[in-house]
Amino acid sequence: MQWLDLASVADVAVTALPYGIERRVGIARAFAMQPRFLLLDEPAAGLTMGEADDLVKIILNVRDRIGCGVVIIEHNIRLIMKLCDRIQVLARGQTIAEGSAADIRANVVVTEAYLGRSVSKDHA
Repeated sequence: MQWLDLASVADVAVTALPYGIERRVGIARAFAMQPRFLLLDEPAAGLTMGEADDLVKIILNVRDRIGCGVVIIEHNIRLIMKLCDRIQVLARGQTIAEGSAADIRANVVVTEAYLGRSVSKDHA
């Protein structure tokens, strides 16, 4: 629990915890099963930017400790870019891009789909 940064709340009922810590406990429970793969559906939903940054560190730490793959469905692009080795971007139910964070950042189709216009390299 210490490496998940939960030791300080070990004796507190989950229902009494702040939302961000409650989310962390849920992820800790999932990792406790030592899965080969873990599917996380919008793990950063409702978290502050700071909590989302902490979540990235925790997921990477736990993933590396138990050696499991992590599949994430998430709308927080900032989190995805920090966390994922491979990214698949969907728009209207169709894959519009796949690749590394650098590939996705440079992809004009992704930019147009999510910003509604082209962005010049000077403003990206």
